[in-house]
Amino acid sequence: MMEEWKSLDFLGYPNYEVSNQGKVRNARTGIERKPQKREYGYLQVNLYNDKKQKMFKIHRLVAMAFLPNPDNLPCINHRDETPSNNCVDNLEWCTYQYNNTYGTHMQKVSDALKGRKLSEEHKRKMSERMKDTWSNTEFRNVMSEKLKGKTSWIKGKHHSEETKHRISEANKGKTLSEEAKRKLSESKKGKNNPMFGKCFTEEHRRKMSEAQKGRVFSEETRRKISEAQKGKKLSEETRRKLSESHKAYWEKKKTAI
Repeated sequence: MMEEWKSLDFLGYPNYEVSNQGKVRNARTGIERKPQKREYGYLQVNLYNDKKQKMFKIHRLVAMAFLPNPDNLPCINHRDETPSNNCVDNLEWCTYQYNNTYGTHMQKVSDALKGRKLSEEHKRKMSERMKDTWSNTEFRNVMSEKLKGKTSWIKGKHHSEETKHRISEANKGKTLSEEAKRKLSESKKGKNNPMFGKCFTEEHRRKMSEAQKGRVFSEETRRKISEAQKGKKLSEETRRKLSESHKAYWEKKKTAI
C-alpha cells in the first residue's frame, strides 16, 4: 500500500501529519514522532500547539483522517487484534459492544482475571460506587427503559449450561450474614423496590402459570427450602398482606365461576 499523508489541521494541529500506515510526523521538518507504547499495547504520540501538549492514540488519528464515520460510531477496532498495527486497512469504526466482544477479546479478559482476588478495600470502593450509581433516579429510569421489551440487551439471551454450572459451583457454601440480609431487605422496601406500584398483566400471569405446570421440586430442593424456612416467622404486616391477597384471589375466582 502506497503511503499517504494527511494534515491534522482538522484537530487544530496544523503542524503535524498522519499517514495511512500509522505514522505521525512534523509537517514542516518531516521528522517522524516517536510513539510511546501504553497500556494493552496501544501506541500514542504527544502533539504540541501553542506550547500546550496533548497525547493522542495513533489508531484514532489514522481513523479520523482516513476512514469515513457517517454513523458517528464511538470505537475503533483492530481487525487483527494487534493494538500496535495502526495501518488504515487494519482499522474499522464500530460500537462498544462490537469492540468488546470482537475475536478473542473476551477470552483474553477471562484469562487475565483468572486467579485474581480483590482486596477488601477494593470491594468496599466498588460497593460504594454501585450504591452511588443506583441511588441516582435518572440512571435507574434510563436502565429501566433499556431493559424493556425489544430494547433490552438481554432479551432472548441465556446462560450456557457451562456458565450455569460455574455460577452454581462459585455460590456453593456461600451464605449472607444477618447484617447483609438486613441491608438487602431495607434497600428493597417501599419505593426502593423495583416492583413498587407495578402489577403483572393477565397475559404475563398466564405465561407464568403455563411455565410452572408440571414442575416438581426434587427431594433435595424441598429439603433445602424446608431448612431455610425453619424458625422463620412472618411479621403481622406480611400476614395481613398475604391474607388480603388470598381473599382478593378467591373473590376473583368466585366471580369468574
